[in-house]
Amino acid sequence: MKLFRYIYMFREFILLSLLFISLERLVNGRQLYSFLNPGYHLFVNLALVTVFFLTGAALFISAGREPEDNTPREYFKYFVFIVLVALLNTGSDSTAFSSHLTAGNSITPDVSMNSFSAAGDLKPGPDSDIFNTSGDFIEITKENYYFIVNDIYSAPEKFAGKRISIDGFVYKSKKLKQKEFVIARLIIYCCAADAGIGGLIADAGGINDNFRKNEWLRVEGVLALENKGGEKPAPVLKLESFKRIPADKEPYIYPVYN
Repeated sequence: MKLFRYIYMFREFILLSLLFISLERLVNGRQLYSFLNPGYHLFVNLALVTVFFLTGAALFISAGREPEDNTPREYFKYFVFIVLVALLNTGSDSTAFSSHLTAGNSITPDVSMNSFSAAGDLKPGPDSDIFNTSGDFIEITKENYYFIVNDIYSAPEKFAGKRISIDGFVYKSKKLKQKEFVIARLIIYCCAADAGIGGLIADAGGINDNFRKNEWLRVEGVLALENKGGEKPAPVLKLESFKRIPADKEPYIYPVYN
């Protein structure tokens, strides 16, 4: 068929165009935040520019060809590439977020935070006020989340008795008691492959309410140290108040590179 002849004639241009559209969707849409730390977004943008120029070159080369009378059967090998491109365009932030949460998992945040700490030496940015933990009340925000939570697990005795406010989703773990859960965030150190749970164990024993898995809360309580079977006492937030909040549109925490 003449149509297949022209498709084969412009094959590189068509395939690179599909790749460019997919990368553009990742960069200018919200999907990229589901897979990659913003510190690496520059490289994706450079890849987008490179593919754009390659697509233009492919169009110029293809336009100079003569249509072939007999289209080779080898065009079927490009089907694999098309399938891979199609996979880049499937799913959304919400499905990507949910895919990281395994029902009934036995992960506790100290394990995740220890793995992130070992990955590299990250330090707070220049805005030191939001990293100040000297007072009796500490508000954990998205900007200071990684550093303060990591500091709590590194030196829990320094935070014992302090009042803490923190947002996150309810994460159930088999290792915790019935009235305990993790007030959690997903932390992406590099990319989605290393996403892990970060947050604090919350003890809701003093609150007459039931919390559903994955619902978002803003909680406040006093940090205590308890024996959870580890090498040192684990920080546990004794809840005193809570508020149900909408799910964060950008639920991930990305450690900041300086």
